[in-house]
Amino acid sequence: MRLSFSGRVAAALMLLALGGYATAQERLTLRIADQKGGMRSQLEAANALQNLPYDIKWAEFPAAAPLAEALNAGAVDAGIIGYYMAKRGQNFDDGDGIVTAGIEATIRNVGRLAKEGMKETNDEIINIMIGS
Repeated sequence: MRLSFSGRVAAALMLLALGGYATAQERLTLRIADQKGGMRSQLEAANALQNLPYDIKWAEFPAAAPLAEALNAGAVDAGIIGYYMAKRGQNFDDGDGIVTAGIEATIRNVGRLAKEGMKETNDEIINIMIGS
């Protein structure tokens, strides 16, 4: 079964949240940033936000730039940037940032960024969680 774009985003959010949920003592609240409420409305319409093992606190932004700033500042846990691009059929081309030829190569780049680029952030999150 192939998931729709909103279904893939919902699945990704669930995986992101469940990663921290297993170590939490209380119900996790995931702070999600959204552009103009577009993804939230799609997820709500698809009933994809019901019976989740975590709560969602939504933060709505008028554009990608302030949303990205909130992500960088740690004001939100995750953000949905590019929803309207995808909806309009726009995309990034080979050579645009971490986007490379082929989806597999781009996914590897995202994984590399998440693994290598987030080491210090991961260490700090663990320190916060264990209280040091």
